[in-house]
Amino acid sequence: MIYCFKKVLRAFKILALITFLLNGQSDFLFNNISVNDGLSESTVKVVYEDKDGFIYFGTENGLDLYNGYEFENFQMNSFDTTTIFGNKISTIYQSQKNKLWLGTELGITVFDLNDRSFSRPSELRSTESRDLANSDVIIEDDYDNIWLKIPTSGSIYRYNTNTNKTLCINCSSNSEMGTSKGTYLYSDKNNGVWVGSENGLFRYNSQKNEIVKFSFSDNINESKVNVIKEGEIDDLWIGTENGLVRIDLNTRKVINIYQTSENQNWIVSNNIKDIDWNNAEKELWIATDRGLSRFVLENEQFFNIQTTPYADGIIENNISEILYAKKSKRLWFTTENYPGINCLSVVSNMFNGKNDTIFTHFEHDPIDSRSIADNKITDFIEDRAGNIWITTAQNGVSFNSHVNPKFINFKYDSENEWGLKSNKIYSIAVQDDGMLWVATGFGLELLSPDGIRDYEYDKSDLMVNYLIDIEVINAHILWAATDLGVLKINTMSDDVIRFTSSKGAHKEGRLANNLAHDISLIGDKVWVATESGLSIIDTLSKFCFKHRREFSNKTHF
Repeated sequence: MIYCFKKVLRAFKILALITFLLNGQSDFLFNNISVNDGLSESTVKVVYEDKDGFIYFGTENGLDLYNGYEFENFQMNSFDTTTIFGNKISTIYQSQKNKLWLGTELGITVFDLNDRSFSRPSELRSTESRDLANSDVIIEDDYDNIWLKIPTSGSIYRYNTNTNKTLCINCSSNSEMGTSKGTYLYSDKNNGVWVGSENGLFRYNSQKNEIVKFSFSDNINESKVNVIKEGEIDDLWIGTENGLVRIDLNTRKVINIYQTSENQNWIVSNNIKDIDWNNAEKELWIATDRGLSRFVLENEQFFNIQTTPYADGIIENNISEILYAKKSKRLWFTTENYPGINCLSVVSNMFNGKNDTIFTHFEHDPIDSRSIADNKITDFIEDRAGNIWITTAQNGVSFNSHVNPKFINFKYDSENEWGLKSNKIYSIAVQDDGMLWVATGFGLELLSPDGIRDYEYDKSDLMVNYLIDIEVINAHILWAATDLGVLKINTMSDDVIRFTSSKGAHKEGRLANNLAHDISLIGDKVWVATESGLSIIDTLSKFCFKHRREFSNKTHF
């Protein structure tokens, strides 16, 4: 066995790693964008990414388009009807016809992305401007209807782009909704329109061209709807003040209703304030007034996260809004009473195999230019690259990339007992768990992502002079090309199998040459570029491998 005594020290190294992580600075760095960078105004209410990846900001002084390098600003000219209709942007929506529909303090305006022109639909202009002012949701269906929600009045409007006619859905007691205030407006994947209200859920029946009531059960049917989102395949999730509802979009029938119970592994509260679906893990994140719930669809189990005296607790139970970032696998959320924004990650515990939560709270720090721009958050989204855009009420925009922009250098330090043992680096290979094998002038060294050495093999113990290239097959099999053959190392047992060109090896089991320049894993074969041609090792039969001398000498790939 090679360096067996090092396994005794692994527990101490793990403690060193934990100490390093606890004492290390946060990896979250924010780039802040202000009027000095081209924003029209410091108060930004909404951020939107169009289908081409351009970012739009709705400010208190017009619409700003950001192409990744510079801003283009659009403001209203009172004497020019071809300009934007209003400067205080409250919502942005891109239609199927490649037009941006914008809600402003004066009503609705349309920006054609094809010819970059603004227009003001005549019927929407003639409608009382105060009725359509400051819409916070705009969606569409497949029947040329644009739907608007006005937060102040709770009114829902439907505008048909063909007939140029506008209809208020809930401004009269004669309609199915009556005068019930609209609380949420949602368009599903089939462009079916759903309307949440203070008195339950409604949907648009396109065949009859009317709004109809959707029934749940007696104890939840008239409950206020706070949020509507899609989940797995054909699921529609409805968050109400009295529980969570799962609907089959195809049959339009209720699959299940989830309400609090004495079971600790059940939903934490009936007051559902926001939800977001994690498609990769098939789980639903739920924001409530009593904490967060994570619902795993496979076994229909809830995992609840609340304030605790310990590090795994969140800062406040009363959650406002949530966003699950798909690329970084993080949950971003705001709360009712604490300023700033929060981030939560679920990670596997290496000791017990269970899931742990890592929580971080962010507030503006006036002496730290890389903190968030302001504590009053107005909107936040994830773009297609996985970056988080956060708009604020007073100080512009903050941007966070899930790809750490910093370079971290690991080098030999005589005073660092757990660092690299040599600055000569020949090759690196990454395990699935993020640990890094490095071929150095010392030998083979296993590093954590933070540069802490967890294990090593001295090259003298491996009986080689140089380790030239390395590849990882799985969590414990390491292949190494050296100046004295190819090594297969079981890093769990420290067993080493050596492949060489020596006469002692079987004729059909010899390398073309001991000096191996490069190795590559293709299927169950290890391809070796040697000083005298290409050799192929069959990993299944181990000692039965072939080499081809018809290649020219010193073959590299």
